Amino acid sequence: MLISESIQLSKTTHTLIASNIIRIDGKEGEYIELEDAIKMREANLTLTNGEPFCLLMNGVNSYYTYSSEAKKLFASEEYCKLRKATAFVINSLSTRLMASFYINTNKPLTPTQIFSSEEEAINWLKSIKIK
Repeated sequence: MLISESIQLSKTTHTLIASNIIRIDGKEGEYIELEDAIKMREANLTLTNGEPFCLLMNGVNSYYTYSSEAKKLFASEEYCKLRKATAFVINSLSTRLMASFYINTNKPLTPTQIFSSEEEAINWLKSIKIK
């Protein structure tokens, strides 16, 4: 996998892993608040030069949580303008349940799915039409 660019924030690392796919790795035990969510979006837009993109949320190597305000922003129309899809990669039942709850409660405006492996997630994200 070619890694071309990465942005390190205080609670997350954003890595461009393909021309339009960003992997986000959170730091263990962090609590992502609204201001963090805003910085995360800015990092994504910087990595893609303001072009449409897909997200791969890596929940395998660390466990982190989000405030309800951050979750609402992640699912909002504003946040979804250039984000075309989100794939969660999760290997624990508790994290899978939390991601399912987020999807069912916040109803993101872009396709959002949960996967057990990064390979499956990347294949699905590559199938998303980026315009």
